[in-house]
Amino acid sequence: MDLSTLVPVERTVDVLHPKTKQPTGLKLTLAHESDPRVIEATRKVFDEAREKGDVDPDRGRKLTMAHVVGWEWTGEATFNGERPTFSPETLAAVCKVPPVAVAIFKAIGDDAGFYEG
Repeated sequence: MDLSTLVPVERTVDVLHPKTKQPTGLKLTLAHESDPRVIEATRKVFDEAREKGDVDPDRGRKLTMAHVVGWEWTGEATFNGERPTFSPETLAAVCKVPPVAVAIFKAIGDDAGFYEG
């Protein structure tokens, strides 16, 4: 096998309702940890902590959010009655909803999901 062909791709995950396990209508686009966007966002989290000279209690969530590069709102899914445009600020707000954070965390822990074939 030619190892140079093992290139991760973006993946889309459905945020599921925690009780019914049915899709909520929010689909997240995630990038692999080797993606330059994730590396840059991760570096920013650590640089901010270094500048402040302390540990950010929200660091884990920020590092998890670094993998999210987009989203799609389908069906009747909304957040506070709206379908917000993707931005770091709206992502931070939406990721405070536990099932959203759990969906990201589970997906980034499944490395195989970022590869085709």
